[in-house]
Amino acid sequence: MAELDVLPLVDSLDKNDITEEIKKGIAEINTDSNERMNIDQTESVLQSNEISYSNVESESNEVVCDKQVDETEVHQYPDIYKFENQAEIANFNAPHMKHFAGCKWSPDGTCLLTNCVDYTLRIFDLPKDIHSKTNWNSSESMSELQPSLAMKEGGRIYDFVWYPLMSSWEPLTCCFISSSVGSPVHLWDAYTGKIRASYRAYDFADEVHSALSLGFSTDGVLIYCGFRDAVKVFDISKPGRDCSTINLKVVSGQKGLVSCITVNPLMPELFAVGTYSRSIGLYSNSDEFICMLTGQHGGVTQLKFSNDGLRLYSGGRMDKEIICWDIRNPGSVLSTYERVVTTNQRIYFDMSPDDKYLISGGTDGICRVWNLHEGTNFNSEGRLEECFKFKTNNDCVNGVSLHRSYPVLATSSGQYHYPHLIEDDDDEKIFKPKQKYEFENNVKLWWIGPFTSDNENMSLDA
Repeated sequence: MAELDVLPLVDSLDKNDITEEIKKGIAEINTDSNERMNIDQTESVLQSNEISYSNVESESNEVVCDKQVDETEVHQYPDIYKFENQAEIANFNAPHMKHFAGCKWSPDGTCLLTNCVDYTLRIFDLPKDIHSKTNWNSSESMSELQPSLAMKEGGRIYDFVWYPLMSSWEPLTCCFISSSVGSPVHLWDAYTGKIRASYRAYDFADEVHSALSLGFSTDGVLIYCGFRDAVKVFDISKPGRDCSTINLKVVSGQKGLVSCITVNPLMPELFAVGTYSRSIGLYSNSDEFICMLTGQHGGVTQLKFSNDGLRLYSGGRMDKEIICWDIRNPGSVLSTYERVVTTNQRIYFDMSPDDKYLISGGTDGICRVWNLHEGTNFNSEGRLEECFKFKTNNDCVNGVSLHRSYPVLATSSGQYHYPHLIEDDDDEKIFKPKQKYEFENNVKLWWIGPFTSDNENMSLDA
């Protein structure tokens, strides 16, 4: 791997400055100077547009959200995560169930949404004893998680995304979308477990075309759906088949199955599209192509912008690297982070709200944590070394999600295990599961904050 230059981070840029940096970066980058990158320059320019937030209605004329959002509002998050100590505080074990395939905390942190290979989406409520807790007593017993809702899809679930303005104080905002084999995109009610609306894309034969990936605009008005060589955009207030189509092959030359979509939180008109063909495209909502990023060794399975919108993180299947791309200088790599991904399964990563920590699961059952604010512990290959790692499972950890308000980490585990072919004395071939693997299909909650003990509490009382 070519040695990568580490660029300094700039936190004081506003939206207009970043737009100018993007235009300068596209004009100045020489594609021959970096073997990993292949930047396709365009003359398109990002336009700074004000987004107006309006009432959004579903198929039943229910208002989804009328909440006003200030894009310039800056949240200061306390440093609540202490990864040097971990304790499992709750779990849901399902040894006889098919394995889980990801977990995501709701935006308000009240519940956890999980995906499972049995075509079921499950919602777990945050245990009551964790609410408002700042310290965990080492003598406290572990809670058992039980799903409060289970929603069955008709086939394999490709993707699932929370409504970005979800708040339990406003029941109409408590919803999420999912896509599955042979079905349209469904908007689910997180209180009742029923479908509120459906968004249908059709192929050339006028048959329902299943979306492979999903994404919400930051205001929750638009739904991005990924297909082969295309992205279709639905208005959440208009269920049905009405949508706009971005033909990636025509607009930018990007080809392949669109595996993931993410929207920039600082510039909501900018979104990134990843494909299993190992390419990442940056686009604006006006169908303008910004640039192409190539360098991921495996098909891209996840994209995530940093919360300040200045960096884009990407991970791939059968690819040990998470790559951090500099949005201010498109095509430049700030750093890479090494994890263990030895299968085609989607292995999720997540970031803390203050952009300080990056955490990822792995097929080896280990969670790895990188401190992005220090950024000094680089190895000879230009990768930032992890600051913490701990084993959560004896099987693959495919999902990780950090709680935004409490020092709680959610993990999901499991993977498909191929049977082992053996032969007996009669030359009869028999399929038998490989015994060297431990099958673990579970969801766990981990406390990664301050700890106290009974002895400390007694001394305080005295």
